[in-house]
Amino acid sequence: MESELRAGSARAGLTEGKAQGAMAPRLLPSFPVFLALAVLAGTAIYGALLRRERVPLSSTLGAYALAVVAALVGAKALSCLMDGPGMVLRLDTGYRYPGAVAAGLLAAPLVSRLLPRALGLARWSDLLVPGMAFALAILRIDCLLSGCCTGTVCTLPWALRFARRSAAWYTQLGEGAIPFEAAWTLPVHPLQLYLLVLALGLGLGSLWLLGRKTGDGQVFLLFLFLHETGKGLLESLRHPHVPELQWSSLALGLGSGLVLAMMSFRQRRPALARPVLP
Repeated sequence: MESELRAGSARAGLTEGKAQGAMAPRLLPSFPVFLALAVLAGTAIYGALLRRERVPLSSTLGAYALAVVAALVGAKALSCLMDGPGMVLRLDTGYRYPGAVAAGLLAAPLVSRLLPRALGLARWSDLLVPGMAFALAILRIDCLLSGCCTGTVCTLPWALRFARRSAAWYTQLGEGAIPFEAAWTLPVHPLQLYLLVLALGLGLGSLWLLGRKTGDGQVFLLFLFLHETGKGLLESLRHPHVPELQWSSLALGLGSGLVLAMMSFRQRRPALARPVLP
């Protein structure tokens, strides 16, 4: 009965889809383009912050390049583990964000060796955050255009419909929620926009916090805590639900939150009084 009701709603969507926030499928595979834009935007912001800190960009190029490559390899590796080895040859899709974070953390010891001693890994990580956040926001635009990473069916005023042959359309078709002749999907949560707003807000917030932090590493850890916790909660709206993505984000958020709390406790702990010598 429920599938019949959904199919009926989909038939109605043939005529009213455009009036309810419909998204047409993109004409060309755009992920490589958006990935390049994300890397360029992130690098530009990173370079601007280095200039503000009076750190030569050339002194960190090796560390930065290693971090970017590690993130891309980690994202692709996790996609291959979750979606099959065939993803290794796909350039237009097949990148899982938690894999990028995990690979970046694993590469941290090697990255630190490539950084100038005066900079340090913790301070350098803080400078990465704004560019990383805005790069994520750009990639979410690609998700929106392709109709992937969509949310569950809903009737909210800001719900979106995706056009025929989009990723969301194929998902609902495979589940029997819409018939093959449906021109639009059922209205769904715009999960891509939720994640975009989360990344964009944290990017702006990190720019504000950089000049107000009380210790190196705080901006990076706070970003991980807020972004991963927020993303983990939002993953409950993803359809189809991917438990691995939700729990990995929540675990990263919890871990970074604990480290941040320990750092704050150590900074606030009063120094032990020195014994007075007779």
